[in-house]
Amino acid sequence: MDEPLAALDAGARADILPYLDQLHRRLAIPVLYVSHSVEEVARLADHLVCLEAGRVAWQGEAADGLARLGAATEHRACVVAREGGWTVLEIGGQTLRLPGIDAEPGDALRLRIEKNA
Repeated sequence: MDEPLAALDAGARADILPYLDQLHRRLAIPVLYVSHSVEEVARLADHLVCLEAGRVAWQGEAADGLARLGAATEHRACVVAREGGWTVLEIGGQTLRLPGIDAEPGDALRLRIEKNA
């Protein structure tokens, strides 16, 4: 897919992005997704290939690539419980409680922490 969400407004992108993520995971097929959007890449990618001047500048795990760009750090998390309006995650042996996550115990998630300038 070559920048499939580029022409959409922010609301439409926010609606479609979770659908693309679910579709990819449910079908368990590889997807080549081209984008300039860090948000889209962070949500969908497991592996990144960064091109500069038409050549591969680097490639690797998405979390490493996002950190390399200085845009964010990405962590794998597992939902361990739902407590009221809170979702309890386990990340690297630590517990984190976050509100408003639509996930169930046992679900695996990617948690992205963005750098504020």
